[in-house]
Amino acid sequence: MKKYLCLVLALLLLLSACGKSAPSEPAQAAEAPAADDAPANPEPEPEGQTASELVQNEEKEPVHPYEWLGLSGMPECKYLDTICTNHYYQVYDSYTSEGKQEVVDAADGVDALLVQNGIRSLTVGGMVYIIDDEAKVYTLEDITDLAAQAKSSLDYALENGVNSTGRAFQDTGRSAVPLYGEDTAEYEYYEFQTSNPGASELTERFFLRDGDVFAIYSLKKEGDHTEETTKVIKSYTADIPAGTLAVPDLSGYSRAE
Repeated sequence: MKKYLCLVLALLLLLSACGKSAPSEPAQAAEAPAADDAPANPEPEPEGQTASELVQNEEKEPVHPYEWLGLSGMPECKYLDTICTNHYYQVYDSYTSEGKQEVVDAADGVDALLVQNGIRSLTVGGMVYIIDDEAKVYTLEDITDLAAQAKSSLDYALENGVNSTGRAFQDTGRSAVPLYGEDTAEYEYYEFQTSNPGASELTERFFLRDGDVFAIYSLKKEGDHTEETTKVIKSYTADIPAGTLAVPDLSGYSRAE
């Protein structure tokens, strides 16, 4: 169960570290000129608005809703419209060389749920629960401070279009979806790369069918080790089922250290 806790903590650290910090306070303004040095006929402020109001009303450059995930190179589609709000509930099949398993993935800001291999990894209200429903055992970790930092960074990234993942668009192409032997047809894909020099390299291909993302292939390289995964999306929605991200009732479960 510890490895699932590490995954959750790593995700929150990523959000906290990658979100650009807010701008620092401006340097102290120079001293105002003496009265004798003031212009004889200062420019009048625009009628109806003060200068400060005009600055506040300046329009910001539009932010692409996909940019915070580094996916602005993708065509707009319903799947990314949903996922990039970071408020979603999705179910997908994950394919690896070892077979297939169903995964449930939900998020609402920094609150999140991941269900795989019979383990629930739930982050809610700054608390991380790793729950083994079969063994009736759970762990609990308080990461309130880290979650608060992650939320601030996430909000900033969403609002300002800061690429929090480091993804960089590479190319487009057409091929069958790797590891997905149930469908051998070729589909258009968009390829992205994320590099962490000296540590790992991640290549992702987002496959489109009928104008929407339906499969995502990932190839991760760490030294001599490579790991391939394909997720094929079964369903997704912005309507998170009630209770999904609520504090669970763990009556009858024992807490592991």
